[in-house]
Formats: sequence, structure tokens, C-alpha cells
Amino acid sequence: MKIIFKTYNFLVLLATLILIVSFFIPVSNLDINFHDTYYLMTNIQFIRFWGILLFILALFYRLLSSYLAWDILSWLHILLSILLLLAYLYTQYSFTKSLAVVELTNEGSLAYFKRFNTQLAAFGLGFIFVQLLPVINLILGLIKRKRSAI
Repeated sequence: MKIIFKTYNFLVLLATLILIVSFFIPVSNLDINFHDTYYLMTNIQFIRFWGILLFILALFYRLLSSYLAWDILSWLHILLSILLLLAYLYTQYSFTKSLAVVELTNEGSLAYFKRFNTQLAAFGLGFIFVQLLPVINLILGLIKRKRSAI
């Protein structure tokens, strides 16, 4: 059981599960609204993209595991990335579903749309900033390694 608690093994397992699941779910369109631009893709493409990205991230953690300062930063990066991505997708999904309600109830105020765009931007920027954690971890590990060599 100790093998699964290594970050790269967990990422390989998660990526494999994601890719296997991608073969069994029905195809639907995924609308991603980022600021004022809509990106349209199928959910299968999106899921497989994240599966391949997790494999690449697992390779990164496997090759550089001896140079990283703390495992907690690696786990924090993985968990926050997954949570922020899921929060972004859930907010986008609820926004898309609520558009029909807005059209029926005539509550299409500008504040309503600004609130969703602000939430999406916050989740998107949070996700981008969390991607700096592996770089910070690597830099701290190299500094720590250099100091121990002196």
C-alpha cells in the first residue's frame, strides 16, 4: 500500500482510470467560458487530454523526485489542481444550466453574469497559480541540496 502513496504512482493510477473511463462515457459537448471566449470541445477530448497530462506530470515527479524539497508540496499541487479544476467545471456547468432559467425568469441582469465570470476567473487563476508549486518545490529542493553539499 505504500507504493500508491508516491505521487507519481498515484498520478499514473489516476490517469489510467481516467483514460479507461473515457471509453465508456457518452459523447457530449463541453462549453468552457474563459472571460469572454467560449471554447467548444467534446468531453471525451477533454478527459483524454487530462489523462495524458497526468501521465506527463507523473513522469515529471518520477524523474525529479530526488530533487524536490517536500512531498507535501507535491500532494498539495495535485489535490489543489484537481479540486480547482472540478470547481471550475461545476461552476461552468451550473452557469450553462442556469442560462435557461435566466431566459425564462427574465433575471438577465449584468450582475448575474459578472458573478459567474468572477467565479470562473478566480478558479482559473487559482489553477494557474497552483501550477507554480512544483517549480517552487524544485527550486527549494535544489537550494536545500546545494546547502547540504557545502
